[in-house]
Amino acid sequence: MNNHSRSKRWLLVVAVSLAVLAGMLLPWGGEGRSAAVGARANAVILYVDASASGPAPDGLSWTTAFTELQSALAVAMPGDQIWVAAGVYKPDFDPVSGAYTGYVTATFALTNGVQLYGGFSSGMSALAERLPEVYLTVLSGDLQGDDRTDERHLVTDTVYINGENAFHVVTASGVDDTTVFDGFFVTGGKAIGVEPDNVGGGMWVVEASPQIANVTFIGNWANSGGGMRTDTASPVLDNVTFINNWAVSGGGMANFDGSNPILSHGVFEGNHASGGGGGMMNRVNSNATLSDVIFNGNQANFGGGLVNWECSPLLTNVRFHGNVATSIGGGIQNTRSNPTLVNIVLSGNEATLNGGGMQNYQSSPQLVNVTINGNAASLSGGGLYNEAGRALVIQNSILWGNMDTTGTGTVSAQISNVDSTPIISYTLVQASGGSTAWNPSAGVDGGGNLDADPQFIAPVNPALAPTIDGNLRLTFGSPAMDAGDNAAVLSPVDLDGKPRVVAPAVDMGAYEVEGICYATIHAADTVLFVFNSTTGIAVQQAVNAASAGQTVKVAGNCIGGATTQQTVYITKSLTLRGGYTPDDWVVSMPFTHPTTLDAAGEGRVVYVVGPANVVLENLRLVNGALASENSRGGGVRADSAAVLISGCEIVSNTASYGAGVAFTGGSSGRIVNTLLARNQSGSGAGLWSNASGAINMVHTTIAAPSVLPGSAVYATGGTVNLTNVIITNYATGVVQDGTATVTEDYTLFSGVTTRETGTVGGGTHSFTGDPRFVFPAQDDYRLRKDSAAIDRGVNASVSVDFQGDPRPTGTGFDIGYDEFTELTYFTVYLPLVLRN
Repeated sequence: MNNHSRSKRWLLVVAVSLAVLAGMLLPWGGEGRSAAVGARANAVILYVDASASGPAPDGLSWTTAFTELQSALAVAMPGDQIWVAAGVYKPDFDPVSGAYTGYVTATFALTNGVQLYGGFSSGMSALAERLPEVYLTVLSGDLQGDDRTDERHLVTDTVYINGENAFHVVTASGVDDTTVFDGFFVTGGKAIGVEPDNVGGGMWVVEASPQIANVTFIGNWANSGGGMRTDTASPVLDNVTFINNWAVSGGGMANFDGSNPILSHGVFEGNHASGGGGGMMNRVNSNATLSDVIFNGNQANFGGGLVNWECSPLLTNVRFHGNVATSIGGGIQNTRSNPTLVNIVLSGNEATLNGGGMQNYQSSPQLVNVTINGNAASLSGGGLYNEAGRALVIQNSILWGNMDTTGTGTVSAQISNVDSTPIISYTLVQASGGSTAWNPSAGVDGGGNLDADPQFIAPVNPALAPTIDGNLRLTFGSPAMDAGDNAAVLSPVDLDGKPRVVAPAVDMGAYEVEGICYATIHAADTVLFVFNSTTGIAVQQAVNAASAGQTVKVAGNCIGGATTQQTVYITKSLTLRGGYTPDDWVVSMPFTHPTTLDAAGEGRVVYVVGPANVVLENLRLVNGALASENSRGGGVRADSAAVLISGCEIVSNTASYGAGVAFTGGSSGRIVNTLLARNQSGSGAGLWSNASGAINMVHTTIAAPSVLPGSAVYATGGTVNLTNVIITNYATGVVQDGTATVTEDYTLFSGVTTRETGTVGGGTHSFTGDPRFVFPAQDDYRLRKDSAAIDRGVNASVSVDFQGDPRPTGTGFDIGYDEFTELTYFTVYLPLVLRN
């Protein structure tokens, strides 16, 4: 029996007793649930807050909120929403008796048609205001309160579970896709009962198809499906994370008996299985669909990351790093299965026996644009091990630098076949001899194969496996560039979400090289000169040759060198614009044809020195790094110049001040429709200014995937005005210092400890809420349809967003660099073949 506080128990007894009295005080009162459906004309919002202390809890407001989730579930009807504030909720509360039963069979059972949302702070009035990562709504199976938890009340490892815990913290049985479970942390489930009470410690989904989003399953235990188990079910999961769960099979998630879950933007990290599938197991016709998913550091006896058993899942844009199998299949193990893998990376995985990256038994997977590097097997097949295989097909892929007992430079270390003859085409395989001198031990030569160093940016050393290190994007000039077969392509984008085919042909491996650097001088839409190089020198050449008032248009990937202080140095009035291709200098399309200026960590990206009026438009400015103590402007520095930055992505830059952008001297400027992401400095990671002129930032997003130290905006001189700006995941939002005048309004803050310091004007319409980015872990900061930024801005005379979508598209202007449309992000249903 739990030792919960009983101080509010009588309130719950009163509330639920009223709920079952026909025609009395509560709108759903009547003769059981079926009668209540007919009695209630409209759906309602039911509020739950563990810290509520209202005099008569009826669940109809935050003031009179239920203090236990089970009270709301007991009276909720289809169409209702349940809003749950931060706190810890346990499933063994009995709303009728007001007692905590301690029954291990107790569970939070989802009700068909009821939408259950967590992540609230009491008093919030809109779903978009939720912050699930800040206001943790914890559903815990720790019934006796004797588990070892962290300060967030989460069981961070199943070894810390003590005593009797709930078999299933949450269950979804027979519900359809009108049922929503969104914004929770599920922890401390321990399914040790008699079947089926030995599966799905965190959540059990059976014959159901709920929508599950923004949920973290951490520290749950079961015989099968430590975090989640599905049986004959088809849930849709978005932004769901499985951390440190344990099971015999499917440590993170197990899908059985014809389950077909769809999972996007998911993470499996640190999960364990004593049998198969440290991260996930799919079994018996369970054909999961995974896109944009990461498997890091999971462990099992076989299939450290993933096991497929008699099924045919589809994996697109999935990464397997540092997973371990104590027998076979460090990253993936397939038995009598036919998975399709598109844009996949297998790196740094380890198997004690065979198949460091992947082991296949009686299976026929199709691998298209897969990169397998730095995996290790103690016996055979560091990259791939195939036994008794059937029609195994490998296309447009790379197998290089894997290790087994034969070493790292052998064909066996890349692919080892026993009674299996895979068909390999347009693939780079180390020691295979390529199609000109093919080694038949690798399989059947389907033509177009290569044997040459793929020239990864940072290859993975298999001797260090398990490891999550490395960067397997290709350097420019790689033999894998333009060496694939366009007819085999199954996705329009690569693993980074960028166009999959850059003319003339698709690249081998998971990533597409962005291409050579081209720069042209334009005047009146006439091409005057064209420069090209394998570095950023082409841009500097064009800038040097341009006259004041001309436009320099750029295409491709322009990388700075070790001898430069900045990739591009500008001292004259001109426009520098990206988003082009070498074959089309008319229309700039930065989202489909990104143009990158990359400082490669060897100085800043762009330096503008006045007097000059400069426009920087539709460019990606990345990897500026300034090491000096007083450095300013890792991405862009403007010194006594007027600079307009429009439609740019300024990402992963570092400097002491203004890692993204710095304005100094007599500068003035405007930043519009721009993303400033993952930039790091002590002061003003996004923007720093001591300029004497006005700096206006409009419709801009300043963000990081997790909280970084320092401030997002820092002004110590001049004037800085922020309108329709998102600031998320920096310790401090906006800092006013010195003589600066700073105003901000219509600003959305999220994940900041302190919104403002100093004297900051405005802010009347600023607020805290969840921006709900598409996938910040991969620097995709577009808005989802439930973002708090939608329709919350003001008309700032900006008619389009960074993609060219019109502003506004809804009832108001969206905050940040993206204006949400229903086509902001999409799902690709495969197979899809792109042809020239």
